[in-house]
Amino acid sequence: MKRRFVLVTEPLTPEQERQIAAALPGPNIGWWHHLPNTWLIVDLSGAAISAESLQGLLTGIAPAARMFVTEVSYGSPWTIRYSLSQPHELQWVQDYWAAP
Repeated sequence: MKRRFVLVTEPLTPEQERQIAAALPGPNIGWWHHLPNTWLIVDLSGAAISAESLQGLLTGIAPAARMFVTEVSYGSPWTIRYSLSQPHELQWVQDYWAAP
């Protein structure tokens, strides 16, 4: 079963953000990072990551950074405001976050 996570950090350097993005890819992991300091992360396999493993990943990249990680259950209410000039921002959320 697919799992969804929200990761919020205090400001990171561009290099730290690149390191997070590089550490997340895989055949079953997708992510959305169009708001500063906020990542939506989807584990399509339901077994590849956890809130604890995301905390460990960030701790390895930015040991002093404060963070918040939570898993979001399917069906939890959400809403999004996106830029009309960037429709791909909404498309990922519809395709990966909203879909069961």
